[in-house]
Amino acid sequence: MAERKNYRVKLKSDRDLEVTLKAAQEPASHPGEIVDVSADGVGVRFAAKARPGLAVGSEVDLRFTSTQLKKPLEVQARVRRRHEEEGAVRYGLQFLGEEQTDRKLSPILHALFNRRAAYRVEPDPELPVDVTITSVDGGTTAEGQVVNISAGGLQARLPFESDQAFARVDAVRLSLALPGSPNPCSLVGRISARILSGIVVKYGIAFDPERSENFERQTSAIFDYASKRQREILRPVR
Repeated sequence: MAERKNYRVKLKSDRDLEVTLKAAQEPASHPGEIVDVSADGVGVRFAAKARPGLAVGSEVDLRFTSTQLKKPLEVQARVRRRHEEEGAVRYGLQFLGEEQTDRKLSPILHALFNRRAAYRVEPDPELPVDVTITSVDGGTTAEGQVVNISAGGLQARLPFESDQAFARVDAVRLSLALPGSPNPCSLVGRISARILSGIVVKYGIAFDPERSENFERQTSAIFDYASKRQREILRPVR
């Protein structure tokens, strides 16, 4: 069986998004703090004094509310993990039903993603994503491959000698075509990290929403690609 990876959006005191848990064995609903969320599930923390007493394997109903949603989002989940923390209990909850994830959870993940967070995915090794990196003045160009990508940026692998040409460059234009996406992406970004790895250099590049045309449309396409890749990675091999 192939290794399963889980890319999660970590949230830091996001007061706008709230979740309430209800289980058949619990007489009351329990509001909790969302710790992280992915296409596979959600981590929720409860204060120890108000925690639900759930066994691993229990099925629960989750109700998400947010100003980003026109109406509450209700999904079912199963308790996969439980961790005791100081003054709190944290549950790892797995969403039930792939159709539910696709149809209901995409909007909430997209809303979260556009506000703050980004999870990165690696392209399918059989469908690599090439990227052309050009300085904004057009004077320097290099061809590379995407190592991972999110709606906030990407990491690209370039030949070692390319970094000499980009040594004094930080603002770049990125051109890439995502598998399954009808339109290529053309975004402006800033090189935030350069890491020597053997005979290649890995560039960490953050997208610039102010200088990129049609930024929301393009990052929406990247989000859709990342969500699809995440589901492929998380799906068990039968």
